[in-house]
Amino acid sequence: NSDSTKSIELAQDTQKIEREIDIKYRQMVMKALEISTTKELLLLKDIIEGIEEMADKCQEVSDSFILLALSL
Repeated sequence: NSDSTKSIELAQDTQKIEREIDIKYRQMVMKALEISTTKELLLLKDIIEGIEEMADKCQEVSDSFILLALSL
């Protein structure tokens, strides 16, 4: 998209969502400590970390979009 302002706005929205996911990630980690079985704990840990990693990748991409939009 050649509209750099819109690209920056969308990237900032993505970063806001990523910050919200970070908060929920920390909440879920605390909740996971209440799980009594090791198998369930490990499964939930893997799921939570996978979601967090995806959110981090989205933020990296949005950072790239901001840099690209600023260079146009």
